[in-house]
Amino acid sequence: FQRCWLPVSRIGLHRRGVERVNCGPKLLDLGEKGVYSSYTSIGWILLANWIPPTDPAAAAEEIAAFYNENINLKRLGLLLAMSSTIFLIPWMIATSYVIRHRMKFPILADIQLATGILGVVATFAMWMSWGVAAFRPDRAPELILMLHDLGWFNATWFYPEATLEVIAIAIAVLSYKGEDSFYPRWYGYYLIFIAMISLSAGLLIFFKSGPFAYDGLITFWVTYATLISFFIIGSTLLIRGVSKPKEPAGQLASATE
Repeated sequence: FQRCWLPVSRIGLHRRGVERVNCGPKLLDLGEKGVYSSYTSIGWILLANWIPPTDPAAAAEEIAAFYNENINLKRLGLLLAMSSTIFLIPWMIATSYVIRHRMKFPILADIQLATGILGVVATFAMWMSWGVAAFRPDRAPELILMLHDLGWFNATWFYPEATLEVIAIAIAVLSYKGEDSFYPRWYGYYLIFIAMISLSAGLLIFFKSGPFAYDGLITFWVTYATLISFFIIGSTLLIRGVSKPKEPAGQLASATE
């Protein structure tokens, strides 16, 4: 991994006045941010045409017709989206690394990583369900509908692990007392807001229409908007915190005197 430089005033005296800190989190985060976002956008939205979501109240025949339309484009889109999911794991590892080694909250780091990986598993299950439905679009419409619903439940009903993950990060951010925090305190409060929003996804089991259905304003659009903001803001703050410029030679000499 590339190395970053942190000033001696931030971390204590070290040889040559600076300490080199592993920049692995930065590189891992860039992998998630670029590859996952690009592949998922191309696959899920442009090729597979999954956005906006189908109507949860649609009849089995309507959903079967949806899968039979441009089936190979849907398969290609699902393939790209499925392949990109693995790049979520580096983001989880990078965030856990910071919470454990820089903020010194090992238990919260374990909670964040474990729940994050569970979310990745749910994402894999989501693509798998839709992929199986697209594999045999000529099967009984009721079976296609069941697989389609299963995919959307995996997409939106993972609120327990998602909520616990963001709460763990929020507690770490709000509890950290050091001056070199990666995250500002407002980010901790924003994560609590995201956790409250994600809880609404649990209600989708009761609704096939309205804001709490899996295509609804709150359960899908608001929840996914906050999830995307969570990745973008979290990635930006993480990269900004890890990236530190190397000090000029004159400053290095004065720091060791």
